[in-house]
Amino acid sequence: MERFTIDTYDFESDEKFQAFLKKKIGDEFILRDKFLRKLNAAKKEWIKILNSPILRHAYKIDFGVE
Repeated sequence: MERFTIDTYDFESDEKFQAFLKKKIGDEFILRDKFLRKLNAAKKEWIKILNSPILRHAYKIDFGVE
């Protein structure tokens, strides 16, 4: 199984991550510092989800299958 890392993963082109981040941030306006903290926390959580088959199944993230 491939292990994902924050340094090598392409978060910008991953639509599922973008939706995950949008859900974490919401529709409110937030300052840049708060946004960066939430972004980094979401990235860490997303990598944790991708590296765990159980969490990937719970979030219905399957590679190559929609």
